[in-house]
Amino acid sequence: MKKIYSFFIGVMVVLLASCSGVSKEAVKSSSPVLLTKTIETFSDGSTLTTNFTYNGNKLVGWTDSEGEKETFSYDSSGRLISSQLQEYNDEDVLETIPVTFSYDSQGRLASFEFDKSTKIELVYKADDVILVNYYNLNALSESFLWKYSNGNKVSETGQSISEGQNWVSQYDDHNNPFVNIYMFTEAFKYYLDLSNNNLVKRVFNGEANSPDSSSMSYTYNSLGYPLTDSLVFEGETSTIQYFYNQ
Repeated sequence: MKKIYSFFIGVMVVLLASCSGVSKEAVKSSSPVLLTKTIETFSDGSTLTTNFTYNGNKLVGWTDSEGEKETFSYDSSGRLISSQLQEYNDEDVLETIPVTFSYDSQGRLASFEFDKSTKIELVYKADDVILVNYYNLNALSESFLWKYSNGNKVSETGQSISEGQNWVSQYDDHNNPFVNIYMFTEAFKYYLDLSNNNLVKRVFNGEANSPDSSSMSYTYNSLGYPLTDSLVFEGETSTIQYFYNQ
């Protein structure tokens, strides 16, 4: 989970965006705009390319240039139920991690579990408030309260074990690259920790200069989706290029 989830967080974390002349009101397209590839360039000049594959607008999987990948499975009703994640562990050995998804009675994502060892549980406290519990080998390790506004996670506050940790986030008004994928709202939004729009600034404990704070600036295409972004995190800058099916 290390590289791909740091990437997805990088996709979201982040300075105020410049439009490069594109209207902030996203242009409507007759068919879904889908992210097909990203190229991330790190501060040391190395790059990581990630390709995404679909069946219609249903995300089938992703694979990156270092050999890590994930494939997704859906049940007969079309609901995301599992994935097979292949990534390098701390010993640089490629291992396969099964991921399972469960839902509550209202069809909302209730939890996802990695190899029956790490589990993330979502408890819906209100329409825009979710308590997220992290378990390691069935023991609660930390909890956060996620608050949303207009489909964007605007704050993340530590509870009990994680008390004292707080992030406040700001967003642009353009489309997130993943917003059109199947089951974005029901599952992927929480599994990949995404929002409807693009995160431009994330401040830890009110300290904009904290190493745990981040900022990102974007350029956009004519349909209102990011083309590039520049991420500043822990004093280092990386860039991401986005490629779409149109």
